[in-house]
Amino acid sequence: MYRGQLSLFDRSIRKKFQLHFENTATRFALIAAFASDYRNSGALSEIFLISRAAVDDFLYFIDSPNLHWRPALNDLLQDPQGSFFVDDDQYTDIALHMVKYMSEYVPLT
Repeated sequence: MYRGQLSLFDRSIRKKFQLHFENTATRFALIAAFASDYRNSGALSEIFLISRAAVDDFLYFIDSPNLHWRPALNDLLQDPQGSFFVDDDQYTDIALHMVKYMSEYVPLT
């Protein structure tokens, strides 16, 4: 079944996923959404300065109920030999970017 997920991923969304990964802001927003299960497209759009349409686009293929490739996507992001590998430095950069945004734009209550 897992090989089937990878095959479906290759046929269906690899090209689109790769386009998102080529842009740093979009890649960071996608990783933040995937790693944290945070799905507010308006907030992700503001935090990473990308269009809401781009956020909605990658959220669709992360969360589509008809497409069960989340484990395959997870493995691709964690494969050090793969083209979609996300290392600890990138996770740190994303977290720091989000903290900086929140410290500047989110009022303390």
